[in-house]
Amino acid sequence: MMRFSHAVREGNRAIINAMIPEISLDDLAPVIALLARIRGGYLRQLLEITEGAGEGLPRAEEIEKLSQLRSTYEEMSTATQALEVALERGYLDIKQ
Repeated sequence: MMRFSHAVREGNRAIINAMIPEISLDDLAPVIALLARIRGGYLRQLLEITEGAGEGLPRAEEIEKLSQLRSTYEEMSTATQALEVALERGYLDIKQ
């Protein structure tokens, strides 16, 4: 099993590292900022819907927009987590 894990790690490192140039932690700042803006937009939409609905229900268009924002947030969050895992596992070279 250890050989398999090692082979997976080395295979991922060889392919991913060749596809993505060496990055620094500073290179990740735009990724972090983008995810924060996306999360903020999603949460802002929720609060705006809540405020506008009062005692009623949200309009279908508001829910559709919230759904789109959630989809974007979830996709970008998943991608960011994949990047974090790749860095933690050494699939990418990190500039010092």
